[in-house]
Amino acid sequence: MKNRICVCVICLALGMVDHVCAAQEGQSTERSTRDELKRLRERLDELDRRHKDDQRLINDLADRLERLESDQRTFLQFKPESLGTPAIPVLPGGEAAIGQGNLFNPKITAIFDLGASFSSNEKNKALRRFNLREVELDIRAAVTPWADGVLIIAIGEEIEEKMPGQFTVDTEFEIEEGYLDFHSLPNDLTLKVGKFRNAFGRNNLLHTHALPQVTRPLAVEQFLGPEGLATIGGS
Repeated sequence: MKNRICVCVICLALGMVDHVCAAQEGQSTERSTRDELKRLRERLDELDRRHKDDQRLINDLADRLERLESDQRTFLQFKPESLGTPAIPVLPGGEAAIGQGNLFNPKITAIFDLGASFSSNEKNKALRRFNLREVELDIRAAVTPWADGVLIIAIGEEIEEKMPGQFTVDTEFEIEEGYLDFHSLPNDLTLKVGKFRNAFGRNNLLHTHALPQVTRPLAVEQFLGPEGLATIGGS
């Protein structure tokens, strides 16, 4: 009888121990779940704060872009049809218009044109010498987003033979061209104002250094002058 009572007591004790262990394990699992939920809630709150900060930054950048576009439309006095790269206008002489990127930043080019003449008449030095045909200084700049300024200055030697074997060399300074080219007027119009080579034949548009021959054709010199036709006006 005593043995049975002892066995029952031991079994009851073991059952209570199992129950206590199961309860403790359940409490530990519940505590872990609550901690995990708390961490997830804190992470969610952090992501929500970041999202709100990013959204405020996006809205601020959008407002800045809209202000910049509005200022540009006001400055250019027209609304661009697209945000693509605008085509670079081409001037009548073949040069590309300078554009807004180089506003008031001149492009300067110096061109040297040398010549020489030889003759069997050794006594006539005017026919046997090197000479400076022309030094050309080409200055171009965008004075406004829709207009370019061009200034071309030429310095050259003019040989004048007074008597056989006697000649004089004069240095000439000339403003060959100086004009404003309005290349972006409404309705696809352009306007050139100032002194420039007239569009009268292909040869007249060429400067001395760009001629396909040594000198200008005699017909051009007779009708348009030794250096071609360049007048003050508008086109």
